[in-house]
Amino acid sequence: MIDPIQTAINLLVIVIAVGALLFVFYSRTNAVEKTGYGALIMLAVVSIMIPIFWIVETNNEAVAKAQQHTTSVQNGAMLYAQYCYQCHGTKGQGHTGPKLNGNPA
Repeated sequence: MIDPIQTAINLLVIVIAVGALLFVFYSRTNAVEKTGYGALIMLAVVSIMIPIFWIVETNNEAVAKAQQHTTSVQNGAMLYAQYCYQCHGTKGQGHTGPKLNGNPA
């Protein structure tokens, strides 16, 4: 899920950074000052963006793990229904095959 508040904050930071860089490069100062200001602005932008990306990616990782677990359970149920239920029963109670309920595996 995309959080609209985080997206707005990220876009705002990007717009401010681009605006600051445009100001630095189009202002009437010499090349040495432009390079110093540009480097300072880029350092500030990176310092702000790294924690933001870290927070966003941590959230995305948790969501992906939950989705992967759900998908794995669904795929396992489909495989069991296709290959195992004839012998082991619909709930693992065992018919012609061994009982699966209560097995540690």
